This record gives sequence, C-alpha cells and structure tokens, in this order.
Amino acid sequence: MTRLLVGITVAVVVFWATEIVAEMTLVRAGTAQEVNLSNSDQNADFEEFKAQVEPIFVKKRPGHARCYVCHGMSGAVGKMRSPFKLQELSPGKDFWTEDQSRQNFEMVVTNLVDPVDPLKSKILVHPLASSAGGEGMFHIGGQQFPSRDDPDWQKIEKWVQDLDAHRTSAGAAKNEEK
Repeated sequence: MTRLLVGITVAVVVFWATEIVAEMTLVRAGTAQEVNLSNSDQNADFEEFKAQVEPIFVKKRPGHARCYVCHGMSGAVGKMRSPFKLQELSPGKDFWTEDQSRQNFEMVVTNLVDPVDPLKSKILVHPLASSAGGEGMFHIGGQQFPSRDDPDWQKIEKWVQDLDAHRTSAGAAKNEEK
C-alpha cells in the first residue's frame, strides 16, 4: 500500500511539474522581446544579479531546501525539463565562478523574466505564496516567499524592475534612432 501511495505521489508531482514547464515555455514563447541593452546596462544588471539575486539561490530558508538543491543541474528539477537550471557548483565551492554566474544570469533573463509584464515573471510569482498573488501552491519546493514583503523576494523584484527599466530605455533609444 505504501509503495502504491509513493508511486501515485511521484506521478502527480511529475505531472504537475510537466504542466508547469509547458506553461512556462508557452509564456516565454508568447512574450519574447528582443532589445539590445548597452554594455553598461547589461553589466549593471549582471552585477546586481550576482550580488543580490544569486546568493538567494544558495541561501537556506527556514522550512525549505535551498533553491540550488533542486534547481542545480544534478538536483531533482535540474534533471527535468525545467527552464530554471542553475549551473553546477564546483566541488568544494559554495558559490559560482564568474562564467557560471554569467550562464545563470542568461538562463534567468531568457527563461524566467517576462519582458512584457515584469511583475508576472516566473522568478517572482512561481515561488511566491498564492495568498500574495503567486503560484506557490504549484511550486514543488513550496511557497518560498510568504509575502511580497519578504526581503529576498524584494531583492529579486528590484532586479527584475531594474532590468525592465534598462530594456525600456534601450527600446526607447532604439525607436528614436528610426
């Protein structure tokens, strides 16, 4: 009986994860937007990501595993078709190299940030509690952020907003050139 329950639970989790990945892919495909950022804006966005957002992925949150545990390449979600796959940490290291951080940055910007509606970006809503307007109930890792007042959620939101501001100003500058 226990094996049957475990099998059913695993099947349900895999089904939900597959549905979520499919939804994320559709959202990303439907909102893709090409804007060339200046090198200084891109570097500022990367540096803010590396200093403010990336540390959240390895931070232990009470009652939860670190994001990296599941979303690292060898983690449970990393082995699935999830769009959120963090680079593998080097043996004995507790943070990424510059090149790995750059790859994490590109992955998050490409797969988890909605350029049309930044506040609906998967990086913000997927781990956020449903009661706070998020999709936390569908996040296999639980509701990592209980509210929008969580300091770590606010760091991610600020970074997404800054990234959007740079995209918007780059898009406006591009339109003025025409």
